[in-house]
Amino acid sequence: DNYSVELSNLTNDKVNTYFFNGNKSFEYERNGATQTQTDRMFFDGGVSVSNPDNEQKSIKLQNIISDESSVDDKLFLISSLELAENDSVKIINPDDNKLDLISYGTEKNYQIGLEYVTDVISSRFFHDNINLTENTTHKLVPNWGDFADLMLTIYVDEGNDGTIDDTLQLDNQLTGVNEEQGSLIPQEYRLDQNYPNPFNNTTVIRYSLPKEGLVTLKVYSIIGEEVATLVNETKQTGNYEVTFNSDNLTSGVYLYKLTSGGFTQTKKMILLK
Repeated sequence: DNYSVELSNLTNDKVNTYFFNGNKSFEYERNGATQTQTDRMFFDGGVSVSNPDNEQKSIKLQNIISDESSVDDKLFLISSLELAENDSVKIINPDDNKLDLISYGTEKNYQIGLEYVTDVISSRFFHDNINLTENTTHKLVPNWGDFADLMLTIYVDEGNDGTIDDTLQLDNQLTGVNEEQGSLIPQEYRLDQNYPNPFNNTTVIRYSLPKEGLVTLKVYSIIGEEVATLVNETKQTGNYEVTFNSDNLTSGVYLYKLTSGGFTQTKKMILLK
């Protein structure tokens, strides 16, 4: 069905909301939320977000498309997207390979990240500072099958009238990717949200280390009981990812905690079987 969702009287400065539609999942995320602000969303197979407040908000939108016949996942991550008062944006999949980003309101800029993950290989893409003019749709079409050179084509519909007015060919700004480490030398410790989330059986957790040191990454039940140790060793500077297999666990909310060099961070993940 279709759902309107309104978040208000916020008690945390970080907002996360998840929506699901068959083999597709969507996440809305925002930092810097205050108790007086309101976040409004609408779900109709895609997710619309609007800003009724007079403060500008920086939001993140994530979309994961899972292949139900395999373990392949396609991820779109739109971040640093600024919503002025009364602005709104929508993301929706026209098919299982593409994403439409539809903007209503003022001119915006955003970052785009892509990831294509199979059981044997993953491919990543990143491009910064993409301009989205007022009242415009960007139709995002990656070449998912080319792991060696993942690219992105954007078809631009100015005025949201269904007519393609321009085409953008974006290069991958990630460099130096190898099998274990990520693309860039990190400048700070970071623990990313697992993906997919919620997940069934397996999920991937990424983390970044600006210094060499002992790293522990553990999973806990919601009551604090340790259920898995994913990493417990010295790691070099770099970006890493680890796959968590939940075969022996029941559905529910779990916590995963990264500790290294005086840095500690914990995030939630949802297991649905």
